[in-house]
Amino acid sequence: MVVFNMLAVKGYYDGKEFKSLETVKLNKNQRVIITVLDEYIEDKDINHITEKPHKRFLGLWKGDNLKEIENALKDTEKVDIDEW
Repeated sequence: MVVFNMLAVKGYYDGKEFKSLETVKLNKNQRVIITVLDEYIEDKDINHITEKPHKRFLGLWKGDNLKEIENALKDTEKVDIDEW
């Protein structure tokens, strides 16, 4: 029995190449399927959607609060997709 796993990744085409909006671990030469939507992102919004939204707040927190938040963000990166 052959099992295929698929993953949907959000992104956009910048006029030269496709850019992922999400961090994805892929192997070299791994096959992908790209679906093109009839939706557009304004040039002025590219930085807004590509930056991590929490980063605009990090400079506002100091000391222990900042360390607590940074550690919490690191914990969110440790998601086991097989857990779901």
